[in-house]
Amino acid sequence: MARILLADVRTGIERLSQALSGEHDLHRATTGEEARHILRREPIDLIVCELDFDESKMIDFLMDLQRDEVFKRIPFICWQNEQSSLSDSCINASMQAAAVLGACLCLDWSQVQAMTNDQLKAAIEKCLMDSPARILAKARSPWQSSHANDSQGPAAH
Repeated sequence: MARILLADVRTGIERLSQALSGEHDLHRATTGEEARHILRREPIDLIVCELDFDESKMIDFLMDLQRDEVFKRIPFICWQNEQSSLSDSCINASMQAAAVLGACLCLDWSQVQAMTNDQLKAAIEKCLMDSPARILAKARSPWQSSHANDSQGPAAH
């Protein structure tokens, strides 16, 4: 069971809850301050953040996370709800900025509408599986620990 922070996904929160609840522990925040409080208090495995989060400060929030050695390892999904107050060009720019800043997935409302709950859940869980912390854990294989001082690597064996 993953601990997922849902940051101000107002109209999409029911959709996310349908796809994720029961299998994941969901935490909700409506402001950056509340999200940071949850992050300091709870070990969070994934952040799903809406574009209009905290008065359209999603990019600022993501930049703050990227400056912190612990928080920058948490996978981040950028989400656009159906009632975004942003223009199409701002939405596109925000999605691109989120991707550049390391978001593992950016979903606009038309994509979400076309997905079943199982598809949405699978896309979100893929971000959990591909997170830097899990990739690092996978990289620490038994081969590496038994061959840590072997500079020739597996081809020599």
